[in-house]
Amino acid sequence: PFLKKQLYALGVEQIKQYPGPEAGPEQKGQCALDAQHDAQCIAVLRDSVLRVPQQLLCTQCTVQLTERCYAMSAVGSLLVCATADRKISIYNLAQPQRPFNASDSPLRHQSRCVACFPDQSGFALGSIEGRVAIQYVQDQQPSKNFAFKCHRDNQNNDIYPVNAIAFHKYGTFATAGSDGTFHSW
Repeated sequence: PFLKKQLYALGVEQIKQYPGPEAGPEQKGQCALDAQHDAQCIAVLRDSVLRVPQQLLCTQCTVQLTERCYAMSAVGSLLVCATADRKISIYNLAQPQRPFNASDSPLRHQSRCVACFPDQSGFALGSIEGRVAIQYVQDQQPSKNFAFKCHRDNQNNDIYPVNAIAFHKYGTFATAGSDGTFHSW
């Protein structure tokens, strides 16, 4: 079980619990996220099981994902997971036992990164095809969802993956790509 106010770190091969070398067992890891709102680690291991620490009980909740987790982001009580089978699962961390919403990725190729909006109303999803999709959690206005191309070299027709997306608290965001550049939007 995860305990409150402890730090977890993810390497390519393992999730380790800190502080101290004698703290906690090591587990093989695929994707992990430090949920800043309560300083706990949300982890997805190679068995495609999402592990969310329960805030009050100090025990973890486990949820089986459809596939391996390629990207994950959390802000407040919103958690978004992008999996290898191009599915997007949205969780309310107050009730993480089942997805709040699950859908296919709006992008045609593998998801590479995801970032939740600071106001928790939606998320941005980046892919290996040099596109970013802006999606809102509530499906009431699907016309607000859109995707755009970025991180491209038009002279050579090269397309670069979107590696990272980060939001500013006022709603603007930046993307970083394999072309070695970042763009503010």
